[in-house]
Amino acid sequence: MADTYVRATKNSTLAEEIKSFAKTFHKKATEALEASEKNS
Repeated sequence: MADTYVRATKNSTLAEEIKSFAKTFHKKATEALEASEKNS
């Protein structure tokens, strides 16, 4: 998604923020799923 944003806008600074957000989101989502599986 961030790569497409860079190609469309040439704004690599904001694309790096998108990548950072995606990594953080993925980590939190994975942790939440694992926690809910343990509680089930």
